[in-house]
Amino acid sequence: MMLAYPLGYYVRNRPIKPLLYASGIFFPLMSFGLVMAVEAQMEFWLYPLFMAWGASFFAVQAVAVPYMLRNCPEEQHSEALALNFTAWSLAVVSAGGISYALSLFAPGAVSEKTVLQGFALMGLISLYFITRIRRDDYEALPNPQAAGDWGLIARALMPTVVIAVGAGLTIQFMNLFFYTVFGVDYELFSLMGAMTAIVASIAVLMVPRVKTHFGFRKAIPATQGMAVLALIGLGCTEYFSHVPGVLSIAIILYVIRQPLMNMANPMTSELVMAFVGPKNREMTAALNGAVWSGSWFMSSMMFAFLRKNGADYAQIFFLTAILYSIGVYLFYLLIKMYEVRKAAADV
Repeated sequence: MMLAYPLGYYVRNRPIKPLLYASGIFFPLMSFGLVMAVEAQMEFWLYPLFMAWGASFFAVQAVAVPYMLRNCPEEQHSEALALNFTAWSLAVVSAGGISYALSLFAPGAVSEKTVLQGFALMGLISLYFITRIRRDDYEALPNPQAAGDWGLIARALMPTVVIAVGAGLTIQFMNLFFYTVFGVDYELFSLMGAMTAIVASIAVLMVPRVKTHFGFRKAIPATQGMAVLALIGLGCTEYFSHVPGVLSIAIILYVIRQPLMNMANPMTSELVMAFVGPKNREMTAALNGAVWSGSWFMSSMMFAFLRKNGADYAQIFFLTAILYSIGVYLFYLLIKMYEVRKAAADV
């Protein structure tokens, strides 16, 4: 979170490619080092490694969207953002599929430490693809010291803040829900994660066509709204966990909920970046990354408090659904403001 403002300010009128190189080197190495430190119980190194790991991951997350918008024609922005989100889903597919295959065909032969370190070192392959990037366009601002349009940025980020807090209450603890309520172990949950990521990848690739056909006003609320309904249904399965077949229903709801929400992500990113305008994109993207990091930290505290005070997973999921619903409504208002501004600019 502390990096958000300086990073957004720094890249406003500078090349982004050097940051991609830095993240491509440091993120895999910090991941590898973290696994070693945990195994050796070197607590002294955990905190600095975690901070360096988080900073390097945040750097690439914060600059990826501005880089694509700078270097892709405007008519291809939807496709570029959809492919970006698909790449992260495919990474989950690969990781979950490999983990499940190793547990199935070579149980005990490969430790979790080796798997994690293998994944970490594979990240260095990204350096080859970064070298293949030829463009790194940027526009020198006439007054780079000028502050951004903070009111505009705040309005654009408010829906994301609400949704991110809700997501932090649920997504990172979904494995605990399935283990506690249904006894689903690590291997099966890895397979579920891979299935979800496959469906999410296919769904996200449909985003440009969905946006073109329905527009922001229909596509974003519809996909997010259906995801909220799936989450409510998933929460309800806790009260019927003893009924035969309910686990299958819970898995189906889990597998379709995330792709529906993922479908909205490229569209909301494009909407937010279009709303704030070119000169505010870098700062908005950096603050957006900070919003997700900070909100998930706060949500973790809320989750621990609620569970210690006897809250069911279902009740936490319902709270998330309320926050999601507020976020969906705020996005709808943002869409209306954007459409009004766009219509006025076209006159």
